[in-house]
Amino acid sequence: MFTKKWQIILAFVFGSAVTGAGAQSVTVVEYYNKPLDAYFITGRATEQQQLDAQVDFQRTGMTFQAVAAAGAPATTTRICRFYISATSPFTSSHFYGREGTDCEYLRAQNLPGFTWEDYDFALEQPVSGVCPTTAVTIYRSYRPAANGKTANHRYSASPESYVATTNAGYTGEQAAFCATAATDVTISASADCGTLYYPGVRVGYQSLSGTGTPESWVRYHSGVTVTFNGQPAIAVVERPASGFATTFMIQETADSWTDLGISTQNSAGILETYYTPATVYPRRMVAGQRIDINRFAVYNPIQNFGSPSQIGYLALIGRETVTVTAGTYDACKFTSEMTTNYAAIGRTDVARATTWVAAGVGVVKSSTVETTTQGSGPPSAGVTTEVQAVSVQPL
Repeated sequence: MFTKKWQIILAFVFGSAVTGAGAQSVTVVEYYNKPLDAYFITGRATEQQQLDAQVDFQRTGMTFQAVAAAGAPATTTRICRFYISATSPFTSSHFYGREGTDCEYLRAQNLPGFTWEDYDFALEQPVSGVCPTTAVTIYRSYRPAANGKTANHRYSASPESYVATTNAGYTGEQAAFCATAATDVTISASADCGTLYYPGVRVGYQSLSGTGTPESWVRYHSGVTVTFNGQPAIAVVERPASGFATTFMIQETADSWTDLGISTQNSAGILETYYTPATVYPRRMVAGQRIDINRFAVYNPIQNFGSPSQIGYLALIGRETVTVTAGTYDACKFTSEMTTNYAAIGRTDVARATTWVAAGVGVVKSSTVETTTQGSGPPSAGVTTEVQAVSVQPL
């Protein structure tokens, strides 16, 4: 629904160019458009004032210094701008090009959906991908149009922000500009991205694995403190429709929670898995933040396959609206990977997952692909398991 609306707004707001008689200093400002989930930069002061009055545009805190395109010194390169509009794939975005290469070429092509918006600002360019030591490198990354989201270039004023952007699903395109000065993006952690288990709710799940076998179960944060591996732990119970329960053992503080291990019950008894060292997760995470995992799984009673090593990560991609049977949620989207190596029996399991977590509920959707390698043979065909929440009820 944003295509028509934002074509009209952007055509109005972005229709005029900055002009000036001399090479005046220009502050280029980055904005985030939440409905489009896209970023936009502009060095035009009038445009910045108009965007500041738009509720759907928010400053990210990232700025960098350039000079006005009019009267720009010969040591700089003028940067032009095109507005790009397309219906398939959906695109409502901008492209910044360099004078002498991109600008003239694209204008001559007269491509459908490309609207010339003049020169925006000027600054030095990297030489062989490197800026002078006196300049601040401005990096560029790109996300193609997919899953209803517009194509988007994003610019980053530090290596840390650049890495966070690529971790969030953009493809890095290295150095784009050399600015005289810059202020990095203001990164704020989300208070509800990081926690996976919430008290006070009973969540019902259904899954369908690649084998075609459906399963259903409920999960709830018991709030009950038990003793696990000689230390206090909170039990998070996962109870299938039939059979025995699995209990996740965690510890909680105001700022973090710790994954201690799992207690699994079956007809043979109880098997406890202790994570050594235990993994600590912050309750507040920022998009692009990654928690690395490097531990052993120690079993009680001891198993014939020994204590496998586990190496992996959990990374916050950002926020995404997701609809499942239980409802529609503004969820925190994570990716994760875990490689479990059973050295004693020559087996390696790899699980890669995308997981959506809603505040006050927990996991509402996940998609996991698991592969197994035995000995020196090839990995097994990946088995995919899709899980979604089908009910959310108070305890």
